[in-house]
Amino acid sequence: MASEISISDITIPCPNPKLTDFLTNCTNELRRKLTKKEIDFCKCGYRINVLSQRAFATDDMKSICKSNGSFRQMIRNLRPLLQITKKSIPTYYKFKELIIDEKLTKWYTDLTPSQRIHGEIGNKLSLVKHAPPQIHNIRIKFQTTRLHENLIRNYPNNPNPQNNVFFLTYEIENYDIRVGVYPTNTVQVTISCTHSPIEYTTSGFAELFVLLGSVKANLSHDSRSPVISQPIQLWRFTHFDFNKDKIDIDCDYPLHDIFGHVQMYTKDMKDGKTAFRVEEQLEPNTTLIEEMQSVKFQKASELF
Repeated sequence: MASEISISDITIPCPNPKLTDFLTNCTNELRRKLTKKEIDFCKCGYRINVLSQRAFATDDMKSICKSNGSFRQMIRNLRPLLQITKKSIPTYYKFKELIIDEKLTKWYTDLTPSQRIHGEIGNKLSLVKHAPPQIHNIRIKFQTTRLHENLIRNYPNNPNPQNNVFFLTYEIENYDIRVGVYPTNTVQVTISCTHSPIEYTTSGFAELFVLLGSVKANLSHDSRSPVISQPIQLWRFTHFDFNKDKIDIDCDYPLHDIFGHVQMYTKDMKDGKTAFRVEEQLEPNTTLIEEMQSVKFQKASELF
């Protein structure tokens, strides 16, 4: 059922060579080095042939070949590597070395453009499966001693009159961070970072630890007193959005679909590119160290 979809469930068989081996074979077959644009084309074709298990046409390569003429020139340059699977308008191709699902290709090429959108969602999911896992919209909670009282005494601004909560904002390493300090001395840290998610890997969490250390230092500065709390590794996740992005996927239509706690959508990034994002909203209630020790995290760190 749709509500049971998980990012980790998106799989597709791959009885083909590794990408690095495939690119080496292309170079050997052509007896010359590939240009950067040709490498990008081969990588994109590889992903479609191997991960989506179908042939590709000019529309699939719009991010690399901006015009039909540019696509035709690329086909001529790489002709020894390619095989026509369907001669039509448009013509569909595969790399000779790669194995694809002929029935899936026939089904895909027989679809009308409007029907194809639904098929494209499945194809994009198969590609995003292999993207590095990341997290954003991160909320972390920890307890302190007398921080609220020290802010009342030393901070120039007053707390919110309705709930007596101090809301402070910091910009640290280009991250916008919002901190709420409650009368109970509970502190809630929110790092939205939707345009620049933090990698869900050991290196990504190292960056997160540095950010949280800076938050603690800023709170000490604003309260004019040391922040007494548990070690950062014992601070607790209350929420994060677990996402995988693919920046180099062409998407000529807006998309936003929701399946239970998992949603798929296109997102305009700061660099002007559009990302296809699969996102799962989680409320783990784990400490940072517990999350790093989880099976999900260990698997992600091994792969990336």
